[in-house]
Amino acid sequence: MTCEPHFRRLARRDLLRWAGAGALVGLGACARRGSGGGPGVAAPPGVPWPVEVQDAALAVERAWGRRITEQPEVVLVDEARWAGAGYSDDQPAVTTGLRVVTARGAREDAAGSPRVRVLLHPAVDRLSPEERGLVLRHELAHCLLDREIPAAEPWWWREGLAEWVAHRPTGSQPRGEGEGLTERQRDYARSLATVAQLHRVGGRELLQQVDAAWGTPQLPGPTGLPRFLARRGLEPGDLPSTSGLRAD
Repeated sequence: MTCEPHFRRLARRDLLRWAGAGALVGLGACARRGSGGGPGVAAPPGVPWPVEVQDAALAVERAWGRRITEQPEVVLVDEARWAGAGYSDDQPAVTTGLRVVTARGAREDAAGSPRVRVLLHPAVDRLSPEERGLVLRHELAHCLLDREIPAAEPWWWREGLAEWVAHRPTGSQPRGEGEGLTERQRDYARSLATVAQLHRVGGRELLQQVDAAWGTPQLPGPTGLPRFLARRGLEPGDLPSTSGLRAD
């Protein structure tokens, strides 16, 4: 599976300027400070910012209230390999090995790999720590939340929730309108706004309930979301509009 970012390309071999969160990341290997244990990720040789990755992992776990238990393999790819694999310079990272769960319970690898691997664009190494932190948190959110993805879960929920986790520690917001933004960047911003509205009215617990319900009889698909929320006491005025949001 590829998670597409909010990068703005200046030139093919120039630094990619970050303009949002979006993409998938890997984790740091330092021990959890003051606890004798660490998050469930390992920093492979060659990742030059293990402390930043560690901090991102801790931030994701705190934001969602759960641990990252399985270690993704993280690789900082050079430009030749990135281009040779056919990936775009508009992508800061590509993650393989996430699995889609169908209505019948069957699991199929969404990217042809039995293991979760996060491939990072070389320009990620040249971002500022703040920009890189957003990318890392977004991707680590996918590693925590999306090992198995219900086929019924829409794109806007998956990416909006990862954006919410990524922006939660700083309270920042991606720019969703204005000149120079791609439609993809707007999709990310709209998705985040929808998830954030649900958080305002129901807190993290509501987000966790929705995330766990996709593909079940309670929430078989996006059209069932209003009823699902109404059953949990939300008033019609509290329900976010999902009209126009990207489904897949």
